[in-house]
Amino acid sequence: MQTSLGDLNIKLHAEAAPRAVESFIVLAKSGYYDACLFSCSVKNFIAQTGDPTGTGKGGLSLSLSLSLSLSLSLSL
Repeated sequence: MQTSLGDLNIKLHAEAAPRAVESFIVLAKSGYYDACLFSCSVKNFIAQTGDPTGTGKGGLSLSLSLSLSLSLSLSL
């Protein structure tokens, strides 16, 4: 993902959250995330974007059902 402050490398876990990953890929390829602002950023932890309003309160999803895996963890 390219940003105004440089490129971001994103690791997607399709085996753990296939619908969320598919939604992200389809929306990214369609240009949905182009010019979206980051609504939250915590160094070495999280960068949240994808809401066209820039508030972090809304946005589009291709899937209404959520696929999650509790086996994913954050390592800093």
